Amino acid sequence: WGDSHHPAISETNGEYDGQFLFINDKANPRLAVIDLRDFETKQIVVNPIFKSEHGGAFVTGNTEYVIEAAPYAAPLENKKFFPLEEFNEKYRGGVTYWKFDRKEGRIDTKKSFSLELPPYSQDLSDLGKGPSEGWSFTNSFCSERYVGGIEKGRPPYEAGCSAKDTDYMHVINWKKAAELVAAGKAKKINGHDVLMMETAVKEGVLFLIPEPKSPHGVDVTPDGKHIVVAGKLDTHVSVYSFEKIMAAIKAGKFES
Repeated sequence: WGDSHHPAISETNGEYDGQFLFINDKANPRLAVIDLRDFETKQIVVNPIFKSEHGGAFVTGNTEYVIEAAPYAAPLENKKFFPLEEFNEKYRGGVTYWKFDRKEGRIDTKKSFSLELPPYSQDLSDLGKGPSEGWSFTNSFCSERYVGGIEKGRPPYEAGCSAKDTDYMHVINWKKAAELVAAGKAKKINGHDVLMMETAVKEGVLFLIPEPKSPHGVDVTPDGKHIVVAGKLDTHVSVYSFEKIMAAIKAGKFES
């Protein structure tokens, strides 16, 4: 069985071209490639480091990559159980960039990679275009890193995950990340290239920006100049200027 969410249609120059459809399976986690010439499923890949996924599928402007994100942090290596008391140290989120070979109509798993992310719940994504080409944007929720405990008298999971006024939008330079992986700066986990968080931050690949709490949806405007985020538990819509984001990054204006 599967739990599919958020299909994506292949794109050329940031416009839908209707050649392929990609759809995720939240429960397992898997990603399927469907050829829209005959509506047949051509490939199903299983994520080698996630336990489940929600934020997929989304494609880059020319369908170089199909991305999916992990909804619940978990140990990435699948080798040992770690109790929730070690959540901050051993559990991680992530986003995977599946390399798509359009000529073959298949995902090339050997050229695919992931970014290790903080142990938040990563959610939906969108890709830049025009001035923001080469960047991706991924929501998060439960940046409180709350793990429940209602049976022990603690607040319910949903309440604990909604304590803060904001969560974080992950702003990722995926083109630079791909270059770093090609240069051998990734770590192999379960045979899969993972760019570790420390490297991503050091190399200027990963940035976090506050967004309305528990958002569900991040959309890049057609001109690629703005990123729009709406919160599930916050009735406001926040609009971010990509130009201002780049200026802040260039000036090094960070809180931490």
